Amino acid sequence: MNEKKDRIPYIDGLRGLACIFILMHHFLMGFYPATFSGDPTYAHTQGQIELWFSQSPLAFFVNGDFWVSVFCLVSGFVIARKTFRMKEDREHAAFLIKRYPRLALPLFAVSAIVQIMLWCGLFWNVEMGAIARSEWLSSYYLDKGGVGDLFFDSLVNTWFLGMTTRYSNAFWMLDQLFIGSFAAYILAMMGKSSLRPDEEGSKKDKMILVYLIATVLLFCANSRLAVFAIGTWIAYGIEKREQGIAKSKELANANSGKKRIWIGVAFLVLAFILGAYPSGHVPTNLYRFLNILSPRFTPMYFYHMIAAGCLFYGIYLCEPVAKFLSISCFRFLGKISYAVYLIHVPVIYSLTSLVVLKTFDAIGYHTACALGVLVTLVVTIVLSWLFQKFVEAPIMRALKKICG
Repeated sequence: MNEKKDRIPYIDGLRGLACIFILMHHFLMGFYPATFSGDPTYAHTQGQIELWFSQSPLAFFVNGDFWVSVFCLVSGFVIARKTFRMKEDREHAAFLIKRYPRLALPLFAVSAIVQIMLWCGLFWNVEMGAIARSEWLSSYYLDKGGVGDLFFDSLVNTWFLGMTTRYSNAFWMLDQLFIGSFAAYILAMMGKSSLRPDEEGSKKDKMILVYLIATVLLFCANSRLAVFAIGTWIAYGIEKREQGIAKSKELANANSGKKRIWIGVAFLVLAFILGAYPSGHVPTNLYRFLNILSPRFTPMYFYHMIAAGCLFYGIYLCEPVAKFLSISCFRFLGKISYAVYLIHVPVIYSLTSLVVLKTFDAIGYHTACALGVLVTLVVTIVLSWLFQKFVEAPIMRALKKICG
């Protein structure tokens, strides 16, 4: 299977933007914590703009939990799509074997660097956290740990126990990304035979029902794995539609094309609204009317996973948005997205904290934070590009050589 040929450009763009928005979420948690908590005690702006922002639809762009759901859904979609298109047994074996080292070895490399930084005292987050009034910033990197911790946390805890390790508090979701990868693979394998051209439509419809049931059950379990099921479901639907178009050899006319775009816009608007549902507190504005779920459900998980599905499907239907996300700069961000996710928290806790700490007295808190976010973006992107080129890429080449 030719992976480059099968890549969908706007998926790389969406994945890249998701990581940048997660970075911005973490920056705000560190330096403007009220944008997350909605607590006036932690506000820094006049008129407490952070409190309004914390439950505003504009929070869509920096709502970390939502963008984690988007990142997971994209991973589920990509894995399902690859699985649907695998033709040889060795492709399945290679995926299963490579998944753990593909994720764990780059994380180990970042963790090793963080361990050295801890030993050298290169984190200034505690001092900065006291000034920013951010518990998220001041309560981490307190334990220097040792070599044993490095191996156990990086190679076991993160992936199999779901624990927040001492090397980045952004690693909390990586066990779900890891397990969700296999959930998407299993669900895709269940539907793979139903996509064969000689199969009857009734069987295909039954698979849609299977994916619906799997999604509902995972929602009832209050599990983020539901978003991987949604990603698989969307991948299956798109594969089914593309095969139908190829079979009939008919193209949509102009009117149906416009209708498709408007339906896509409707999905995007719904994603914008639900994706901004507050993560750090119970909303008191119009969002309070969404607090109607059973106590069994965590509202932010539920609404954010639904919003992630709406966003992805809306982009698929709305060709102008898909083209926008396909431009080279967004695709570049997608290429380095995993590195960005691994690296950005250590950057915020070290260099960014130091920059703001050393400049806010002279230029004011907000100007210092503006400088800090610029430093965070530039340094993280440059380091991530280098990391992808000299760490991730060689690991991938080695795994390909070993596993095929």
